[in-house]
Amino acid sequence: IGKKTAERLLLELKGKFGPDLALPSAPVLSDTQGDITQALQALGSSEREAQAALRSSADELRAVLDAFPGFIAVVDQDLRYVYANTRLGQRLGHAPEALQGRLIREILSDEAYQVNVAEINRLRAGQLSYTLRHHAATATQARLDLEVIRVTAGPRPDGSQLFYAFAFDITALKLTEEALTA
Repeated sequence: IGKKTAERLLLELKGKFGPDLALPSAPVLSDTQGDITQALQALGSSEREAQAALRSSADELRAVLDAFPGFIAVVDQDLRYVYANTRLGQRLGHAPEALQGRLIREILSDEAYQVNVAEINRLRAGQLSYTLRHHAATATQARLDLEVIRVTAGPRPDGSQLFYAFAFDITALKLTEEALTA
């Protein structure tokens, strides 16, 4: 490979990975095939390390969100689950990963679906979304009272919108209130 080709390759790599790209184990690219190969191997190693760090970071984030003492859901503008924490998955009877990509209409009761659509529409209109939800005990699930706050983040780079729901279990508080007013 000639010097001009090596310089063009270096410029392309810096364009892709940033101007501060360092090529460990490779001095300034010369016109030898070995230097180019060394530089590409080092770059591949750096990319693998970055991917491993991202996976580790994602695992840490999931652990934090799963430790949250409530339910977390993220849905996209088409009302498909993008994320659900473990607690929510258990309550809905699904593994969190099984919810990803599914429409909320497929998972929620008609009533819960209607409430969620109405609240997401409030968010779309720029309004606050705060609700109290009561779920009576059933044969398979305990009573559950929730304080639900829904928010939206600014548009993503592709223009799409995400909606976040954070639900706090306030069942003990409601039971205490009922006992005090009885």
